[in-house]
Amino acid sequence: PEWVLNTSISWTGEKLGVDFSSTYIDEQLYRVVEFEALNDTVDPWAPGVWSHSVTVTYTVDDDTSVLFGIDNLTGEDPWRTEYSIPVSVVGRSFFLRVATAL
Repeated sequence: PEWVLNTSISWTGEKLGVDFSSTYIDEQLYRVVEFEALNDTVDPWAPGVWSHSVTVTYTVDDDTSVLFGIDNLTGEDPWRTEYSIPVSVVGRSFFLRVATAL
């Protein structure tokens, strides 16, 4: 691609933190192997796409924090390729992590 852009903005308070990130990947030609597998009616260009993620962290106490996030917030489809870029083949995904010191 000609253009790739990564951005993020974060806010952190006493107990709560929020992070929003975006990635843009400009249109690009499919790889040769993928292009040969396409028929003449399919556009050989993979379109440009934005992908967004958000993460929220809550600090319970000095030893414990909880993190929740969403990858691919808007549910963008991955390109038709063996690599699932710019988003996961799963599509939108959620995650939760609890961390504690032992």
